[in-house]
Amino acid sequence: MTDGQPALAPRAKPAQRPGRALLLAVAWSLLGLGAQAAPVISSISPESGSVSNGVTVTGTGFGASKGTSTVTFGGTEASGYSSWSDTRIEVLPPTSLGFGASAVVVTVGGEASNGVEYRRLPWLRAACSDRRLREPSGSVTIGVSREGTGSGALLVSVTYGGTATNDWDYVAPETLTIEAGKTAAQGTLFISDDSGREGNETIIVQVSAEGFLSHSCEMTLEDNDPDGKPAPVITRLSPAAAGVGGLFTITGSNFGATKGSSRVTMNKRWVPTRSWSDTSITVAVPGWVTTGDVLVRVGGQASNGVAFTVVPHPVISRLDPTQGPVGTSESAPQKTRAGLNDTIRGTER
Repeated sequence: MTDGQPALAPRAKPAQRPGRALLLAVAWSLLGLGAQAAPVISSISPESGSVSNGVTVTGTGFGASKGTSTVTFGGTEASGYSSWSDTRIEVLPPTSLGFGASAVVVTVGGEASNGVEYRRLPWLRAACSDRRLREPSGSVTIGVSREGTGSGALLVSVTYGGTATNDWDYVAPETLTIEAGKTAAQGTLFISDDSGREGNETIIVQVSAEGFLSHSCEMTLEDNDPDGKPAPVITRLSPAAAGVGGLFTITGSNFGATKGSSRVTMNKRWVPTRSWSDTSITVAVPGWVTTGDVLVRVGGQASNGVAFTVVPHPVISRLDPTQGPVGTSESAPQKTRAGLNDTIRGTER
């Protein structure tokens, strides 16, 4: 109080108006336009591959469209994008990506995702010099090449698929070696024409090695039966077992009146013939064959196979006794063709 007058209460300051920045923040929050959450990668598929293999990135927060967002491999942006959605992206790795592991990262609105490892692998590529092969015989070059020269030799496994059968319709190498400092190696696949009557067949050649991406090539083995003649058929072998030098008869049909270029094989090996007619063939057992199926091939067509047993010659294992006067009986246990023991008795001459 002054001069008898009551004291006045201090005047309250007027409330300040909210600033522009605060108003905008509230508006963005109400409209759901707040700060962008960082994207999250849950998986990538495949986890390894070459720069020519597409990669699918799965996760959340990628955004409905790409816009200015990016996918990087080891810090280098992908070379191409085939699709983009909020949960899935399909990309191609950068062509300059080096071998080994690198982190895949999705960046949206300046926010980077977690990193997921992708492993860049070098490729192995199979090569077939001819994609269409013609029975009954011939060969084709198969090859393998690798990405980069490499520092050492590489042993490559070669496997075969398709409807044709390895070691039956064809014979081919199971491994190829790329020498140190080289990028390629070659081998030869030989057509053996054991089942030409089955129509066109396929041969799939696949190459693989540890730490490399495998690749395959496919060939067609064409049936050589232009006249539509029926395939030869074997009904029986008589006898079905014989030793080297022995004769047996193949009975059946569609063998042809004369031999010509037709042939007989036993366990995939050629055997000589003594006589030939349309229904009967006489064969001598050579020393280079073993027990296996007998087939007749006529005009590029193969018959059914019938089993034949090559009987080994008898072998004397010992004589007991090994000496004695004239007239002494001697026994020689012998491994016979049936695998049993007989006794050979010595007689006086």
